[in-house]
Amino acid sequence: MDGAGHHGRRPRPVADAPTADPVAIAKAWLLALVAEAPLAQAGAVPAAELARGGPELCAAVLAALSSDRELERLVGGDGRPAPGAAAARLTGARTPAALAAGVEALRAVTWRALRAALGDAPPELMADLGDRLAHVCARVTAASLAAPAVPGRAGPLATALAGAPTEPGPAPAADPEAPPPPRGVHVVDPPPGGGVDPLTTLAEELAASPPAGADWPAGGAAGGPTVTRGGSVDTSWEDAGRPAPPWLSAIDRRLRRRRSDGRPFAVLVVEIDDLDRLLAAQSGREVAVALEAAERGLTAELAPADLVVRERLGRWWLTSPDRDGASARELGARIAAAIGRAVLAGAPLAASVGVAACPEHGASVADLAGRADQGMFAARAAGVPLT
Repeated sequence: MDGAGHHGRRPRPVADAPTADPVAIAKAWLLALVAEAPLAQAGAVPAAELARGGPELCAAVLAALSSDRELERLVGGDGRPAPGAAAARLTGARTPAALAAGVEALRAVTWRALRAALGDAPPELMADLGDRLAHVCARVTAASLAAPAVPGRAGPLATALAGAPTEPGPAPAADPEAPPPPRGVHVVDPPPGGGVDPLTTLAEELAASPPAGADWPAGGAAGGPTVTRGGSVDTSWEDAGRPAPPWLSAIDRRLRRRRSDGRPFAVLVVEIDDLDRLLAAQSGREVAVALEAAERGLTAELAPADLVVRERLGRWWLTSPDRDGASARELGARIAAAIGRAVLAGAPLAASVGVAACPEHGASVADLAGRADQGMFAARAAGVPLT
């Protein structure tokens, strides 16, 4: 018996359910998720996130085995965030199937721990406990599917802006509960026309063509990350046999990978609205601070397997695996909202987002990039974040 009971009824609480160590179960859960992931995707398992929140969820699952009140706290929260709603975040799942697989891994490792604690328990107790555990895990899956999107918290700073100076002022208070930057989320800046033109910071990119009234000093912070600039978007490289621009090369690589793993993915293009006007009207320092906040908000919404490529100032391309059209639109809405929390001259920044999903909207670079780009312009014309 593996504890995978039937979900067609509501199994009763098991008053004499054995105890188990939630930390040990969380560790086993993490190892199970890594073991079940393809080797190339093992690094996408959010180990740090699960290490922080996994023991709480596992303890709540164990408590729910013997109490309906604890079960409701697990999935309803009782005035606090429901531990069960965090399952998708803890596993890194972004599709219902991936979430179900992640929770099934939790059920399996929990059952192994309970079996070890049960010893020679009566078969009736084992059957009741297996049914109750399956019911509890099914409720966890449902709670996580129904949970609203969690607002983005602190994510990795935009690499191009890491050395940007700001006006002196009090440092913002650190969020002690904020997770570390997602592993694998990178903002990659493309080379111009095949050559490399390194820029140290966003300050230098702004200074390259300073807006009217700009007070930004030329030159950036020493030792800052390398950023390079790129040219215009087109797909003529496919016919000419030239290397693709990096933002299109990212789509091409994801298409090639899809041929072997069959995974769907989404392409998004995000562009700050009216950036030329903002650059002309505001100082370089003010624009840089606002764009830093916008890019920080954008990257905070992403998962470890996502990739961001900056085509130019204020315009980003994203590839995000395991997303269909609906989940891609949900990500686009969250990104637009996150950028809207960045403020310039007392007003929130606005962004337009275009979305394409593979294979739903095409299976070539031209189809996916074209649809996403057209969607972005359609959203801007309609005055909405995305269409």
